[in-house]
Amino acid sequence: MQVFNIDDAASVCELGLPLLTIKPLSVPTLQPSAILLLLLRCPLCWISCLLLSLQPRVAQSQWTPRDALFINCGSFQNMTINGRHFLSDEGTYVSGGVAVSISHNQSTNGLSKEYLTARIFTTSTSYQVPIMTGMHWIRLYFYPFDSGIFNIHSSVFSVTVEEYLMLGNLNVVAEINDDIGSDTSFILKEYCVNATRNFVSIIFTPSKPNETFAFINVIEIVPVPDKAYQLDNPIFVSDHKKIERELGVTTNALQTMYRLNVAGPSVEQAEDSGQLRRWATDNAFIRGSVLSMIVRGNITAISYSRQVPEYIAPRPVYSNARIVDNSNSNHMTWIFPVDIGYSYLVRLHLCELIFHEAQQRMFNVYLNNLTAYLGLDILAFARKDSPYFLDFVIRVLEEPSVLCVQVGRSTSSIATKFEGGGILNGLEILKFNDSAGSLVSTSLTRHYSTSSGSESHKRKKEVLGFMIGTLVVGPFAFGTVVAGICFCRRMMQKKAAKFSCLKWQHVRLVTGFGGNMTPSRINPSTASLGGSFPFQKVLDATNNFHESLVIGTGGFGMVYKGLIDGVEVAVKRANPRSQQGLTEFKTEIELFSTLRHRHLVSLIGYCNEQQEMILLYEFMANGCLKKHLYGSDFPSLSWRQRLQICIDSAKGLHYLHTGAGLGIIHRDVKTSNILLDEKFVAKVSDFGLSKMRATPDHTHVSTAVKGSFGYLDPQYYRTQQLTDKSDVYSFGVVLLEVMCARAPVDPCLPREQVNICDWALHWQKQGLLHHTMDPRLVGDYSLESLQVVGQIAEACLAEKAINRPSIGDVLWRLECALQQHEAAATKISSCGRNVHRAEQPATAGAASSDNVITNQELDDQTGDSDDTSVSSLFSQMLNSQRG
Repeated sequence: MQVFNIDDAASVCELGLPLLTIKPLSVPTLQPSAILLLLLRCPLCWISCLLLSLQPRVAQSQWTPRDALFINCGSFQNMTINGRHFLSDEGTYVSGGVAVSISHNQSTNGLSKEYLTARIFTTSTSYQVPIMTGMHWIRLYFYPFDSGIFNIHSSVFSVTVEEYLMLGNLNVVAEINDDIGSDTSFILKEYCVNATRNFVSIIFTPSKPNETFAFINVIEIVPVPDKAYQLDNPIFVSDHKKIERELGVTTNALQTMYRLNVAGPSVEQAEDSGQLRRWATDNAFIRGSVLSMIVRGNITAISYSRQVPEYIAPRPVYSNARIVDNSNSNHMTWIFPVDIGYSYLVRLHLCELIFHEAQQRMFNVYLNNLTAYLGLDILAFARKDSPYFLDFVIRVLEEPSVLCVQVGRSTSSIATKFEGGGILNGLEILKFNDSAGSLVSTSLTRHYSTSSGSESHKRKKEVLGFMIGTLVVGPFAFGTVVAGICFCRRMMQKKAAKFSCLKWQHVRLVTGFGGNMTPSRINPSTASLGGSFPFQKVLDATNNFHESLVIGTGGFGMVYKGLIDGVEVAVKRANPRSQQGLTEFKTEIELFSTLRHRHLVSLIGYCNEQQEMILLYEFMANGCLKKHLYGSDFPSLSWRQRLQICIDSAKGLHYLHTGAGLGIIHRDVKTSNILLDEKFVAKVSDFGLSKMRATPDHTHVSTAVKGSFGYLDPQYYRTQQLTDKSDVYSFGVVLLEVMCARAPVDPCLPREQVNICDWALHWQKQGLLHHTMDPRLVGDYSLESLQVVGQIAEACLAEKAINRPSIGDVLWRLECALQQHEAAATKISSCGRNVHRAEQPATAGAASSDNVITNQELDDQTGDSDDTSVSSLFSQMLNSQRG
């Protein structure tokens, strides 16, 4: 990463920019004779022009808050600190609570006086603060010091402001430990709330009254300029536009998640224009900083306008910028942990510091691999050194719970004529409350705020590390550690190519679709032999992608129900210009157009027109397995149905691993990718992340870590070596979901139950797995079959891949579990082979021969794969259907 000062000619030459384009603006000067001549010609007019020309380029007058209020909680007297007047809360804003202060022998960590007192509440207590109506920043400061009376580690509480739940079950000590990269000893929580009356209520509620307690050190209430955060014309990025358009800042609360001075130092409150905001550095969030260059501008040259007044962001933010280093990359990436299920306001602060003319810097903006803005030209909206900002709204609905911001070089023919790449000066991310008025974090990255100490810190690091590794770091780490110099160079080229393709390309595909059938002639019996469909036919099939036809959504895009020539189809429409979508689109068509199996969802055809990438599949009437287990009102499944669905899924995976050429690894096995047809026959779907082995001798594929959170093989994550056993691990998680009817990771549950693998295997090892079973299955399953399934799941989830069974062995054992269930139900003796190894009385050798089924045995057991019933122990293994 390089740092340049644009007034330094040598630095400019290194940038490869013509010197004329960065000539510093000078203050005009006039000789006395010229001034006299102007006055003689037109005194009134020219005096005005003269005064304007003699003015230096300074900011507009700073906005001054009219009723800013600073409350020193727990203090008995008012005090003035750094020019701000802090008021005591004693007998004024709050009634009740215990005022405490830090003892003289305790370390204050250099904190100012206002943080050294606190008010503690053992029951729900409210601050009633008089304010004027309108938008206000409400900042809550928590500094956990030992009062000698209260154990600060037991402080767990919630905070409500007006009707909005701002904090839930907050443990300040644990959250400080969790705050990766932070060296502060206090927590600041900042919210933007619209006051509709002349006071605001801030309520502190201990999680367990009289057992735990709440506390607060400082409350700041600062008014927000009327137009500072009103969304006049935001750009809605995600597909849920109808929901997001209902968001209005004046009727919602916002929580500040991140506020960054990109490429510059932190900006403290005193440097912000009236709103007293803190701006952190972006070093902890940018990935691959070597791909960017830092440019320093002249802070006094920043010229605000009526459209962008100084209160939008302070001068230090606009006087620094990161720009894309075109010699190394075409993009810059920042990654932020966020909470799933919320909409976010993403504000980009932009200020051109180098060029003067429009179209000299054009770039693209992407949020979570979705196109936010193509061909952004700052100088079309503001002059050089003049600030500008853009507001985007995006909804985060899926794991991993991160928000990825990318600024990349435009690939348009105009932009490629110039050296200017992407630029970013500042960044703000604020979270909207949900429909219930809550801003409380629910994602895994925030869950451990109720745990304590180093363990919490370690686990959050692991979660954040996984997210970052999944999105960005994985390919870099693999290229650096494993590959040689030549291979590393090739991987880096692939990486650059990946991000240069962020907009859709027209993909030329050679597929195995049958050439004898045109899309207009599909019928149920030949639907699996489709081809390329015209976009207009897809529009007609989905009623122009009408919202009422949406049946699902995923990382690839929205899924619609469609009707083509009387045949129901599932139409998966990729998010426009998504690199993830491009890769999955090509993989599904090129790799899976030739695969035909009863327990794999058939790909009917595709559409690749008008920058659209669409995949058409056979329609699965009963949706995904996940919705029949939890999270929806879909009907529940019996134990026998669940076992049969697991068997069907295992058959599909077994075909992928052993019957599809060199062998294919699915890489994203989960309950939402197991679909059910009208007869509840299960089929594996979504092959966009799948990988084929290079040769039969290769037992693994070296590749970047991808998959779904909660299902990821830990050995694959550590080594980046993908194997068949990675699918087996994910399938083990699926088995636990089927038994327990809950998500793999649920941060709303007690800590010991958050991870389904840890929780269920704990009971499995004690022989008490039935304690975790779906209560709807009580009386519907046999303990014998449950024990077998528990043993299968435990084996699948072995830490080392070598200790996991093959999917063929899993399939055989599941068949046995089904036979045991049916035998118990009809009081008939169990199946011939005993799968309880611990209870087997024979010798070790005999146990081995009786309990292990070889791949050759599985290959020999072929037959009619359309038979949906399982009438014998060894059902059909569903190898490739011939013809």
